[in-house]
Amino acid sequence: MGRGRAAGALLGLGLWLAVTPVQAQFQGENLLVGMPAGFTSGYQDTRNGMSIQEWVPEGETVQNWSEMVTVQVFHDR
Repeated sequence: MGRGRAAGALLGLGLWLAVTPVQAQFQGENLLVGMPAGFTSGYQDTRNGMSIQEWVPEGETVQNWSEMVTVQVFHDR
């Protein structure tokens, strides 16, 4: 095996080993998102097998908003 191929194989193995523990943490479905710049958490709650999180622009509220990002998660359904 040439040096280039060996280096590529080692790099691939290293990346696989680095990613595998992270994948073990996220079993099932996962939503990984970043909020838009300038948004802040306005509301969050978990009950009856559901979580909700709402983000609004800084200086606004969930009662008085111009934009809102809402994520609902239904656990174990």
